[in-house]
Amino acid sequence: MLLTLLKSFIAVVIGNAIYFLLIYPHVSATWRHQPRAGIDAGLALDFAICLALYLVVRAIWPDKRREEEKPRG
Repeated sequence: MLLTLLKSFIAVVIGNAIYFLLIYPHVSATWRHQPRAGIDAGLALDFAICLALYLVVRAIWPDKRREEEKPRG
C-alpha cells in the first residue's frame, strides 16, 4: 500500500510540474485550469497527464507482491 501511495505521489508531482511549467503557458484559456471554476478542461488535461504518468510508473516499477500472487500454469 505504501508503495502504491509513493507511485501515485511521484506521478502527481511530475504530472503537475509538466502541466503547469511546460504546457500551461502555451495553451489557450480553454485548456487552462481556473482554480475556483471547479472541474474544467484544464483540470481534465492535468488529470490525464497524471494518470498517464502513473501508468508509466506502474509499468516501470512493478509491485513484487502482485507478481508472486499470480497463479502459474
